[in-house]
Amino acid sequence: MLLTYIEAAGFAVKSQRLLEEHISGSVAASERPGFTRLLDRIENGDVLIVTKLDRLGRNAMDVRKTVEQLAASGIRVHCLSLGGVDLTSPAGKITMQVISAVAEFEKDLLIERTHSGYCASQGFGKTLRAPFVTQ
Repeated sequence: MLLTYIEAAGFAVKSQRLLEEHISGSVAASERPGFTRLLDRIENGDVLIVTKLDRLGRNAMDVRKTVEQLAASGIRVHCLSLGGVDLTSPAGKITMQVISAVAEFEKDLLIERTHSGYCASQGFGKTLRAPFVTQ
């Protein structure tokens, strides 16, 4: 299915060059085994295609660092969910930075709200852990 989506976006892909990884975006790209394998296989002039921007890293800084590292090696990075935009182009860079920053902000808000809810529930005497078992 992913290959069909990539080809529909106008990219020709050799199946032996396809690398799929199923790991949380909260893990830095440099810490992902699949990404390390990718870096071993990718060459100057290649195009890395990602389905979504958050597949490249855990936060805005990590995504930017990853794209800059790839661009410095002569590798273009295209994001399908952004219309196939080249993230190494000037327009792609600003798009990537804005979207990454907003995604990181949303993640931080979720963490903050979760923590606030936990603190509020404690104020009402509720416990958010497994019950104690007595024998």
